[in-house]
Amino acid sequence: GRDGLAFQASGVAGGNGTAGYDATLGGIAGRLSFSVGGYGFSTDGFRANNDADVAVGNALLQFEATPGTTLLAEVRATDRDQGDLALRFDPERFN
Repeated sequence: GRDGLAFQASGVAGGNGTAGYDATLGGIAGRLSFSVGGYGFSTDGFRANNDADVAVGNALLQFEATPGTTLLAEVRATDRDQGDLALRFDPERFN
């Protein structure tokens, strides 16, 4: 059958303290399937108060109760901390 586990991940890095990642683990066992994952991104930005930090976590559980009925539960959490990210015409006009 389709039973098994799968894992995927990727990452990125750049200047100004920029880094990011995402990772997901999923699996199927009979009528039960699941997925858990995370995403993170951070940067210092290119000017004062232009930093950003984002973290997201997600978990999903699915169960096939009958051939026509599937039960699904999902939990997601997000944490975001950021400065002034808007780009404006006047470069001196930011908080």
